[in-house]
Amino acid sequence: MSLLVMYLSLVVCTATLTWGYLESGQHITAWAIGCVGLLWLIALFYRRYWAASIGLLLAVVAAGFGIWLDLSIGWITAGVLGALVNWDLANFISRLHVSGSKDDAERRALEHGHLARLAIVTLTGLALASAAMLIQLRFSFEWALFLALTSAWGISQLVSWLRKGPE
Repeated sequence: MSLLVMYLSLVVCTATLTWGYLESGQHITAWAIGCVGLLWLIALFYRRYWAASIGLLLAVVAAGFGIWLDLSIGWITAGVLGALVNWDLANFISRLHVSGSKDDAERRALEHGHLARLAIVTLTGLALASAAMLIQLRFSFEWALFLALTSAWGISQLVSWLRKGPE
């Protein structure tokens, strides 16, 4: 099941980024993204899971370039989200192969748990990105600085809490 979702997420990534570039008339870049997606798919088919890291980097660069070109943010967001899901699943499958778990029931339970958590995170991210696209607020510099500092503090607290572990 994880393999199927991994391949589908790659198709979503490549198709949405390609469509975003085609929609704006950037045909050469769209073809390049399609070729990279095909090479990425071939590498994953031959269990070269490290290709997902390179693919994620290239997808983020393509998305950043697309935002700079003022392409449709919806296509760009879907492309990066597909790349992130693919990268996560490629790393998960790679770790499963390394662990060498022989018990199919245990392996399926790990897969289902991981896919459930990934689905929750992905849908939450998609909902937040959609809300951000629909609701555009204007902040003064002071509010933006306050939000940035508060976010940095919250993330540092989360990292500190995760390092400590459960007591």
